[in-house]
Amino acid sequence: MEIGFVGFGNMGKAMVKGIIAAGRIDRSQIKVSDKSPDNVKIGNELGVKSYSDNKEVVIGSDIIVLAIKPQIYEMVCEEIREYLKPETIVITIAPGKTIEHMQNYLGENTKIIRTMPNAPVFVGEGTISYCYSENINENELENAISIFDGIGAVESLSENLMDVAVGVGGSLPVFVAMFIEAVADAAVAGGMMRDQAYRIAAQTVYGSSKMLLETKMHPGELKDLVCSPGGTSIEGVKALESESFRYSIIKGVEACIQKSKDM
Repeated sequence: MEIGFVGFGNMGKAMVKGIIAAGRIDRSQIKVSDKSPDNVKIGNELGVKSYSDNKEVVIGSDIIVLAIKPQIYEMVCEEIREYLKPETIVITIAPGKTIEHMQNYLGENTKIIRTMPNAPVFVGEGTISYCYSENINENELENAISIFDGIGAVESLSENLMDVAVGVGGSLPVFVAMFIEAVADAAVAGGMMRDQAYRIAAQTVYGSSKMLLETKMHPGELKDLVCSPGGTSIEGVKALESESFRYSIIKGVEACIQKSKDM
């Protein structure tokens, strides 16, 4: 199986490094292309076949990952479609690009897997939501999705939920980072050194998430577990709710979902 990455920016690099780390696919089976000579050089340093011409990556590849900016998808599709094999699977990572939209540009019988990875794939802890076209069989799907093994957990969704995945997964790291930064600001105001505040806040978010995932505890249970009667935590909850904390988050996620639909 040959895998080609059209575009070798941050997400492309993260995915290739994850594939190599997982050890399921040899470096010699991976090809990358990018217009930046620096990115081509990085590909060579990783031991994968690297090109400046997208065509070189597409020819002969069984799986193509379009790891490019959403605004150039159509232009790149026009460039590569004549070089795709009929059985080639094309994986997209851009919000707003539906399966139907991609097949309009690449051919109505093109096999498409639409995905939404998020930033934690850079450290092997991402979430990758996906849906796929009806002409992909179970074995093809399993082989294609296996390329995400080294970078995070995969979640299968119906396509009508892919825009929701942008809000709950794709954009969420931004909200988490803003939350940690705000917590650290409060800690600094209380006299703590900033680097220490960042470490404590980030570790607490990481540990809380791990606790929910491993115990399958409802988030409300964790809140109730920590909030003792008349204690500090419930006082903080009260203050946050007075400022519409949860409502603000809901509105933020909804804004991301709507923007994805509009793209």
